[in-house]
Parts: sequence; C-alpha cells; structure tokens
Amino acid sequence: MGRWDEGTGRRAGQGPARPWQRLVGWLELPEEVMLDLPRATVVGRDRCLLENHRGLLRFSDEEVVVQSRLGPLRVVGQRLEIERLAGGELVLRGRIDQIDYTPFPDGGA
Repeated sequence: MGRWDEGTGRRAGQGPARPWQRLVGWLELPEEVMLDLPRATVVGRDRCLLENHRGLLRFSDEEVVVQSRLGPLRVVGQRLEIERLAGGELVLRGRIDQIDYTPFPDGGA
C-alpha cells in the first residue's frame, strides 16, 4: 500500500482523484458536509446523533429508520426515544445495539 496523501485524500499511486475530492481536500472541509453524506455519532451505548439525513421513515422503541443520500439508515436498539429532531439532525436516546444501511426496496441506489 502507498502512503496516504493528505492533499488528495487517497493513497499515493491510486490514480487521479476526482475533482470534488481534490476540492474537499484542498479546502479542508468535512467530506460528509460537502457531499451531503450521513454521519452517525454514537456516545457509549445510550445516545446517537444522526446528521445529514433526509427525513424520518420509521420509528418505534426498537428501530429508527431515516432516509439518507446513500439509502435508508437504520438504528436498532431498545427503549429508543427521539430526544431532538431538527433540520437534518436527529438525536436518539436509549440502548443502541446496531446501525446499518438497509437496501432500497427496488434494489437500486
């Protein structure tokens, strides 16, 4: 494996980076913000912050599903509660057991 190139955000020798990757690296901006990618931050096992989602699809005390640019993002746990839902942010409280992407119903991306 080649060494990591901070300027391009890729390993040396992997070929040219896409223009947006170079721009994100050059501006030193978080990729998830620039590309509208979802971000999940888990604190311990009892709190989860989901950012850059596109809406709540399903909610129960054992499962929360939000839409994201990459497809539905699912949080599975116990005694899940929505602590805050504002804009593209969702804060969950409860026991967090699993976070994963569920496939689109039609199999597409």
